[in-house]
Amino acid sequence: MKRPKQYDETNADDRPGTALQVPSAKTLAIASVLALCGAVVILLTAVLPAEYGIDPLGIGRRLGFLAMSETAMSEPVPPPTGTVLAPVQEGNIALYPGPYKVDARTFVLGPYEYLEFKYHLAKDATMLFSWEATANVQHDFHGDRDGAKGDEATTSYDKQPRRKAEGSFTAPFSGIHGWYWVPIYLLFLNHYQRQKAYRPHR
Repeated sequence: MKRPKQYDETNADDRPGTALQVPSAKTLAIASVLALCGAVVILLTAVLPAEYGIDPLGIGRRLGFLAMSETAMSEPVPPPTGTVLAPVQEGNIALYPGPYKVDARTFVLGPYEYLEFKYHLAKDATMLFSWEATANVQHDFHGDRDGAKGDEATTSYDKQPRRKAEGSFTAPFSGIHGWYWVPIYLLFLNHYQRQKAYRPHR
């Protein structure tokens, strides 16, 4: 009866007399050349066309890589310029030649005093506003056209009694737009060019 062969589970590399198989210099040289050739092919067909718009073989255009470069390298659209903070409409987006300005302040008025506070806005400029009074107030949200004189130049937007109001406003014409109230807290974000508070002479 034959006995089964005994297998040594020891790693063959750990057995005495077993040598490691080291690639020859020729094999390493061939592998290096192949890797270099592959890198050059990728550089010429993908990297240069996609990143720099250089397509020496014409393959980048056929594979669509050159279009990626043309999109990435296109000149950015410059923002609107000008001293008048009027919106430039682009579809559903209104762009301004300057940043939004944030204005927050508190006014305290004594008995029989009033405050009229206005912003100068270009036509179609937008203002976000939020104000709150310490009690119910009779206020007048109105505007005056540039260069106009007399009471006929004033357009009233809202004269209802309120204690607070939050919303947005788009100037129907270039001019000063604002409120007339008693003591309040104010917060405005808009593209105003200047502001002015009107108080009674004491």
